[in-house]
Amino acid sequence: MVSSLYLMPTQKCNSECVYCYIPDQKSQKEGDDEFFYKVVDKFTNDLKDKNINPQLRFTGGEPYLKIDLIIKLIKKFTISFPKAMVVINTNGTLIDSETIKDTLPYKKNLIHITSLDGCEEINNKRRLLKDSSNSFEKVVSSIKLLKENGFLIYINMVLDTQTLDGFEDFIKYIKHSLKLQNLSVSLLHQSKMRKEEKFDMLRKVYKISNKYNIKIGGHHRLLLGMRIPELKCHAGDKTILVTSDQKLAACQRFIGNGFENQPCNSNVDFSSIKSTYSPEDCCYSKDNIWLGDMLFEMYQEKYPEYLRVRPLDKILFGVI
Repeated sequence: MVSSLYLMPTQKCNSECVYCYIPDQKSQKEGDDEFFYKVVDKFTNDLKDKNINPQLRFTGGEPYLKIDLIIKLIKKFTISFPKAMVVINTNGTLIDSETIKDTLPYKKNLIHITSLDGCEEINNKRRLLKDSSNSFEKVVSSIKLLKENGFLIYINMVLDTQTLDGFEDFIKYIKHSLKLQNLSVSLLHQSKMRKEEKFDMLRKVYKISNKYNIKIGGHHRLLLGMRIPELKCHAGDKTILVTSDQKLAACQRFIGNGFENQPCNSNVDFSSIKSTYSPEDCCYSKDNIWLGDMLFEMYQEKYPEYLRVRPLDKILFGVI
């Protein structure tokens, strides 16, 4: 049964990240507001008597380009589920005092996961803004503003050789300047790196993070699902993503990798629907299973606290 609904209300974005995996981002697809109202209505009605506490998660594109719609959807959703978690995955460059004011009524529900790939020089080479302004400064300003107003905020960093080079400086910045204690680390999606290279990078990430007592999460944690059942990804079963062009996918990682998406209408039955594809089609390749095994052995030897589901895992993922 779907308990976590991902919505992609737009594929528009004010960023031009060098590694963006969303297809046709230049097509600037934007969803129909009325369609998303009906989808959230149907989701809440289908689940309201199921004795679960569902989640609503926004991705994109850049969700804050549709913040007026998102606030209305959060209001509609939290009326039915006042304790539910709502997550916005954002590039963090469009948050200001006005949007903070509009989202404050939902502070107890709302979590932001914002993207930052390192300290200023590295981040700004990768996460470019279309107006050529300084993305690092804007994200840091947003993080501080969210913290000042009592919102929960987490950073996600895309890991490759470039971000690894500046990782220790970034960890120190997170700890001492931003006063954060967690970091989500995602391997570059659809990367051509060998599995051994990926593991070596993650090994270094954990070593440095442990030195500064920063706790690590990220998509790579789901690769341990074959060894730690509680971390098994259930995308397409527990989660469904509705795109701006009214299609369904198991989760955002199924967007742009050649998997077809099912058409979606506002009458979809969220209590019974399942995606055509499962995590085995996308994330549990032989190489990824090997990587999960290596991480499991590393945890056993050095970081046993990661051998169980951690609070950060539940925030980052609706799929477990």
